[in-house]
Amino acid sequence: MMASEASAMLLAGASSGDLMTDALTRIAALGAGDGAVLVRSRADVTIGMAPSASVVDPVAAYVRGDRPADPRVARVRPGLDSGFRLDQDDFAPDEIARDPYYQEFLRPIGFGWHACALLGVLPGGDEVHLSIKRRFDRPPFSPAELAELTTQLPSLRAAVAFANLTLPGHLLGGVGPVLAGGRSVFGLTAGREAFPIERTPDDAHVLALEDGAIRLRLRREQPAFDAALNRALALAESTAVVLTAARGGRWLARFIPVSRFAPSSLVCLCVLTELDVVVEPAPERIELLGRLFALSPAEARVATLIGQGLSIAKVALRLGVSDGTVRNHLKAIFDKTGVGRQVGLAVLLARI
Repeated sequence: MMASEASAMLLAGASSGDLMTDALTRIAALGAGDGAVLVRSRADVTIGMAPSASVVDPVAAYVRGDRPADPRVARVRPGLDSGFRLDQDDFAPDEIARDPYYQEFLRPIGFGWHACALLGVLPGGDEVHLSIKRRFDRPPFSPAELAELTTQLPSLRAAVAFANLTLPGHLLGGVGPVLAGGRSVFGLTAGREAFPIERTPDDAHVLALEDGAIRLRLRREQPAFDAALNRALALAESTAVVLTAARGGRWLARFIPVSRFAPSSLVCLCVLTELDVVVEPAPERIELLGRLFALSPAEARVATLIGQGLSIAKVALRLGVSDGTVRNHLKAIFDKTGVGRQVGLAVLLARI
């Protein structure tokens, strides 16, 4: 699974408590884990937890306090400059063999191994950790599995940074969507290497990732894009630039410095938002225009798109037909509606 898929899952989970359970289940599978828990804490005090389905009951028992003291709280200290830490990184085998938490709580419920990483330190000092769980009847995480998990960390940490920017104080779910349609998000490291956090297919008409760098499809806009990024980093404040897609349409690229609460390797987020979002005509709208003006479904669809300000060429591209076909439909639309210009058609449709 690609890193962008993992970060997209985490963003989806951050936007809805209902989605977080599935997101953590799938993220756990990245390192062949049997479950995962996302924890938000403040000064070693847990203030929020989200488990995958497989560890709901153990986490509930943990939160209730039906267990011996967890020695990992005081000893396991992963940092933003490091990867996942394993049990054996912080405890000797004989310690695990005699520790009540491991032997009296984890072993009876079948779990025994974990890999823990720090995903972010939020404004105010709250820490967000991700813990991947593995059952005791399986061996501990191997170096290869740990390496695979670690490759996901940059995008997961960037997702936490972006989720906190978009939903401050609500990282563990229960609020509306993080990402709207027509929006992509990229992380940028101190070395200007870019990686995707969440993408929409349409952004391919605006940019491409080439050797870790963002390259605009319209090369003439690259200097302005780079200048906006440089200003954001130099001034430590958000900047923005309007870009043009290769097939037409405008996008806003917003640069958001995040180094103040994100890992040192992540310095900035690039949020790409489509400005000229076209709404696909709803079936009810098509039917209504057919009844009012005797428009065919194809004519009603063309009328609706023209009414949103699209050119004949853009309508043709969107519908997969020729410019001539759109012009023929438009002529029939003018005849049936009694208007003779595209502007007049837009005004008419806006009143319906």
